Amino acid sequence: MLARALFGLTTLNFAICFMAFVIEGDQRNQLFGGRSAFLILTALLLQNTCYIAIHWAFRPENFLPTSLIKALSDPLGSALASVSSKHKK
Repeated sequence: MLARALFGLTTLNFAICFMAFVIEGDQRNQLFGGRSAFLILTALLLQNTCYIAIHWAFRPENFLPTSLIKALSDPLGSALASVSSKHKK
């Protein structure tokens, strides 16, 4: 429970920094643009560090949904399966 909350908070932090980066990029604010690039990289590093710590502390099967683990293990197969299922409908 605590691991999911921590990972959720770091993901939210990254999403907020990414949105600030996109919004400021649209407004062409060069002063904030340089800082937001560092913010987004730092947020991504924090998220990856938390994920690795949680991954080593817990088995991924207990932390992530099974479908996501399968998709991450075989991204090409998952992409092809989703495309082929869309064409069948």
